[in-house]
Amino acid sequence: MTKKLWGLSLAALLLLSAAPSALAGEMGGAASFVPKGMYRVSIQAGYVNEQKMKDIGGEASSASFASPQQDIKIKEDKHFGAVITYGLHERINVFAELGLVSDGRLSGDRTVPGTSAKQNLEATLKDALAWAVGIKGQLWEHKKGFGVMASARYFRYDDRKVDDWTGTGAGADIKGLGSDTSLDYWQFDLAVAAYWRFKRVTPYLGAKYSYAEGRLSGSWNLGSARGNIDDKYEPESPLGLFAGVDLRLFKRFHLNLQANFYDQTAFWVSGNYDF
Repeated sequence: MTKKLWGLSLAALLLLSAAPSALAGEMGGAASFVPKGMYRVSIQAGYVNEQKMKDIGGEASSASFASPQQDIKIKEDKHFGAVITYGLHERINVFAELGLVSDGRLSGDRTVPGTSAKQNLEATLKDALAWAVGIKGQLWEHKKGFGVMASARYFRYDDRKVDDWTGTGAGADIKGLGSDTSLDYWQFDLAVAAYWRFKRVTPYLGAKYSYAEGRLSGSWNLGSARGNIDDKYEPESPLGLFAGVDLRLFKRFHLNLQANFYDQTAFWVSGNYDF
C-alpha cells in the first residue's frame, strides 16, 4: 500500500510539473497492458514531421490576406509528455495525458485575390498545454502471444499562439505583418492493432481512423490594411497507420518506440514504469 502511495505521488508530481509533457501514441504510451489494479507512469517525446490538412478554398474567411488555404501542413511539431494508465481489468486500461506541444510550423499557400498567383505563408506555432484521455482493450489473444487490441482517444489543445508570419512568392514578399492569431485543435482516434508478445519484445502494427478540427482565428494588420481570420482545418486523410515495439528492459520498466505514417509522419519514444 505504501509503495502504491509513493507511486501515485510520483505520478502526480510528474503530471503537474512536467514542462516537457504532452501527447502519447494511440495506445496510451505503450502497447502492453497494466494488470488490474496497477498503475503505469509514462514519460514520452514525439516529433510530428508533417500532418497534411484539407484545402479550404473558397470557404476561407480572410479574403484580402488569407490564412493558408491550399497545401496546408502542420509540421516540425514537438511533443513532450506524461501519461498515467490504470488497469480497470486484465484486458481493459484507461489513461490520461498532460503535456506540451512546442515550436511547430503552420504553412500553406493562398491565391492572391484577383490573380492566379500563389503565395506561400508560414508561421510559428508557439508552446501550448495539451491533454488527452483514452481507453484501450484486448480483443483477443492466442496462447502463443499473438493478439489484437483496440483503443479510443480524445486529444486537445486550445489558444495556441500563431505568430511570426512570413509570405513569399507571387512577385512580392510580405514584410511587417502583425497578427494576433491562435489555433484551437482537437482530435478523436479509433485504433486497432495486432501484436505478437515475446518474452521481452512486443512488436505491433495498427491502423486508425481519426476526426480532427483545427480552428485558426484572430486578426492581422499590414500597414493600413486590417482583417480577421476564422478558418477551420480538417486532416486530409482520416486513415492512418502506425507500427511500434515494446521493449521490456527490467521487471517493471520498459521502453516503447512508435512510428506513424500515411496520415502523418511522426515518431514517438516513451519510458514506462509499472507499480
